[in-house]
Amino acid sequence: MTDTRIFIKQAFDAGSEFFSLLSANLLKNIFILKISKKSRKIFSARKNKKLEQDILKKMEELQFDDFHTCHSAVVVNQLIDNNISSKMSHIIGLYCGNLFLDNDFLFLPILVFDSKQYDYHSNFIDHAAKVFLKEIRHRYPDNKKSLMGQHFSDVDYEYLLRRAAKKYMMEIKFLINPLGNPTNDIYNAFSSISTMTYEGSDVKGRISLMSTGKALDECDVVFREPIFIADFRAVRKVLELCIDNNSLISDGDMIYGMTSRKIKKSYSVFFRLHNQWEIHQDSKILITVSMGLPVLYSDVLFENNIKANLSDRFEKYSDELVKIIKIACRSLKGALVVVSEEAKEECERLKGQGFDIDSVNTDPKIIKSFFNVDGAVFFSPDGKCHGFGMILDGIASEGGLSSRGARYNSALRYIKSRKKKVLAVVVSEDKIIDFIPLK
Repeated sequence: MTDTRIFIKQAFDAGSEFFSLLSANLLKNIFILKISKKSRKIFSARKNKKLEQDILKKMEELQFDDFHTCHSAVVVNQLIDNNISSKMSHIIGLYCGNLFLDNDFLFLPILVFDSKQYDYHSNFIDHAAKVFLKEIRHRYPDNKKSLMGQHFSDVDYEYLLRRAAKKYMMEIKFLINPLGNPTNDIYNAFSSISTMTYEGSDVKGRISLMSTGKALDECDVVFREPIFIADFRAVRKVLELCIDNNSLISDGDMIYGMTSRKIKKSYSVFFRLHNQWEIHQDSKILITVSMGLPVLYSDVLFENNIKANLSDRFEKYSDELVKIIKIACRSLKGALVVVSEEAKEECERLKGQGFDIDSVNTDPKIIKSFFNVDGAVFFSPDGKCHGFGMILDGIASEGGLSSRGARYNSALRYIKSRKKKVLAVVVSEDKIIDFIPLK
């Protein structure tokens, strides 16, 4: 096998490993087309006859001198986009800087992605694709140096992914605050803050990002001395102010104050779990960063987190219960779900403080309406609802957090007073989600 063929095969494997860090089913295919300038013949490790025929027809229009290289890339990329794209896939073809030449050949790296994920995360996937394609070009062996077939053996895929995420976050920072400090690494700042505790508690809260002028206008409380975003300990401390809908206000360089108002058309950073944060554009989750690495937000990732918490408490639980908790987590007004092996008995005991109902499997639309009523909604592990609007009791104890609000603390008191296995899922109005007891 020639060195070029080895390189192309290893590029396939490298791409699969790199993009699987973002999402297991994101990357559908990789093509590296090798086109002879002289014969116009197309070489590809994965054949697509229709694509090759269409490109061959267009080859007469291509110019292979250095000056027209980028133009050639655009023409071929348009052909690829028109002929491979479908409802199930999206093409990231060439970026001009990733087109490369080797003697008498033109090389065109092409990435094919799942269309649903690309449509949702297109901006970040573009950044990841650029970083990866640049790495492909950088590692292509020239005539003077052979890499003995080990072209990608030393690639640090996590480093490349972090680099793409940093560039993505810097782009967001520039969009909201073009006059800000371009050297402030907000990706590293938010990742560092997410690892910090305050008086033993993990970080919870939100930072809304906007231009400096708008930031000062939106603040209900203005700090006389703004806090540098790189002052991680100070930022972690003031995040304790973020109860209910409260949010810190920042331009990406400084924290100027806080507000309790909902801010429309803004980017927000949410801290939910230890060493995890999310960047939102209004209600859309752009990326989730876990353990310092970006991952694409997906329903699968969210569902696995719910299942992990349920499995930690109960030997068996129904798929219907997982769906119910997902509905609760999307409730606009927040929600409090209690899952208990004694749900029926508890609702009978608390019926003077809520609505006790027959244990039936209820339609999701009806379940959704229960979350509009203040109080807890009780379920047994089999997914049957036994009551809603329940006011929880329990004895006040250590471990409560005034910063987390009444819903969280009432659930904590109740859980600590129970002897049987029980799990509470607390969803605040600003979509911070807590599972109690904590894992």
